[in-house]
Amino acid sequence: MDGLVGQKRGWWRRFWPAKGEARQRRATAFEAYRQIVARARRPVLYQEWGVPDTHDGRFEAVGLEAMLLMRRLRQAGPAGVAMAQEIFNVMFADMDGSVREQGVGDLKVGKYIKRMAGSFLARARELDGPIDRGDRNDLAKHLTRYFHGTAAEAPSMKKLAEDLLQTDRLLQGVSDADLLRGIIDVSRAEPAGNQYP
Repeated sequence: MDGLVGQKRGWWRRFWPAKGEARQRRATAFEAYRQIVARARRPVLYQEWGVPDTHDGRFEAVGLEAMLLMRRLRQAGPAGVAMAQEIFNVMFADMDGSVREQGVGDLKVGKYIKRMAGSFLARARELDGPIDRGDRNDLAKHLTRYFHGTAAEAPSMKKLAEDLLQTDRLLQGVSDADLLRGIIDVSRAEPAGNQYP
């Protein structure tokens, strides 16, 4: 997921609001998304917790982190809902760039992104229940299906499930004001020695 986050191309500038409050909200969402991607790139996910180091695996990992933040933002009232939408917009602008880098033609990109967005939203709805209940085992079964195409539970997915539940709990401790400014401190959820620089 280098696209927008890597800023390797100028194409994304065309979707950036020109000025005012909309521009500031997009900039804040962009910063929040950078933090989401940094967490989704932690080596432990791929080396120990069973996330495939593939394009699809990385997309799913980014989606999980984004989903957790959007869940929390929904609790922050209309401003939080608006910020969640902005993060969604930034995320799928990044996916658009990533898909184009893989050689998907212009005529197919829209359908491809629509399918990815639908998958993301469906997973977010499915995971709300297990996360609300704090049900690590049920969450691990969902994750195994997402990452490995089977409902059989992979032991490593329990560690990923616990990490997601812990992150969700830590996000509850971040103030609405900080979240709306793009300050997302879940550093205590980071396994020691597995942070990206």
